[in-house]
Amino acid sequence: MIGVILALPQEMGPIRAKVKPLGTLQEEAAAFYPAFLEGQPLVLARCGIGKERAKKATERLLKLFKVEAVVSAGFAGGLVEGITAGELIVVRNVLYCHQGEGPIETFSSYSCHPGLLNLSLRIAQEQGLRAHCGDLVAMDEVVTHPVSKKRLGETTSALAVDMESLGVAETARDYTVPFLAIKVVTDEVGQELKAQGLVNGEGRVRPLKLIYYLLSNPQDIIHLMNLRRQTKVASENLALFLSPFVKRYGEALNSRAYGENR
Repeated sequence: MIGVILALPQEMGPIRAKVKPLGTLQEEAAAFYPAFLEGQPLVLARCGIGKERAKKATERLLKLFKVEAVVSAGFAGGLVEGITAGELIVVRNVLYCHQGEGPIETFSSYSCHPGLLNLSLRIAQEQGLRAHCGDLVAMDEVVTHPVSKKRLGETTSALAVDMESLGVAETARDYTVPFLAIKVVTDEVGQELKAQGLVNGEGRVRPLKLIYYLLSNPQDIIHLMNLRRQTKVASENLALFLSPFVKRYGEALNSRAYGENR
C-alpha cells in the first residue's frame, strides 16, 4: 500500500474520482481516504496548507496504515523559465530555505527514493506528460512575485517551490519509509500570484473574502480565472500520472533496475 499526501481539495479531486473508496477518516484538519485503484490499495491524505500540517498528517498516516512508501503530491510554483503550467516536476531533492531580507539560506536537503524517481520519469514519458527532474525548494510562505521567484530559483537551482513536501520528507526519514515528491506547476515564474488569503488552512475558499476582494479589485477577475484554469489542468495531469504510478510503484521498491538515477 502507498500513501499519497496532498494539501488541497482541488489537487485531490481528479484522482479521487478514479478510485474505489472504502471510507473516510477525519482527524482534526487532515482527512484520510483508504481506497483501491484498479485492485491496488492506497490511502489518499488531505493535509491542508503548510509544513506542520503536512508533517502531522504524514505521522498519522504512517501510524494508522501499513504503507510501503509515501508521496508528497500536488501543486507547486515554477521558478525557472521554460517550465509551464501543467508540467510535472519529478523531484530529486527537497531543499529547505529561508528567504528574508538578507541572503537566501539553505538549511537542509532530503533526497527522494531513486527507484521511485526513475519510475516516475518513465511513467510521465509513457503518459505523454512533459516532466522536469530537479530540486524542489520548500518555503514557509507563498512566494507570490515574479522577482522573488526568479531570485529563489537562481539562488537554489530549484525548479519549483511548495510548502508541504518538507514536512512529508522529514517524517518519512524519521520513520525510514521511502519518499517521493511529485509536483505539477500551477503558476509560472513570471506569473504573479494575487489575491492571497482567500483560502483557509485547509485550502477551502472563503466566499465572503472572495466576494469582497473581487468588488475591490475587479481587474483581477481575469487573473483568477486563468489561475483556476491552470489549476484544473494541473490536477488532471497529476491524476493522469498517479493512476499508473500507484499500480506500479512496487516495481521500483522491489527491483534493482530502478535503483540508479539516469
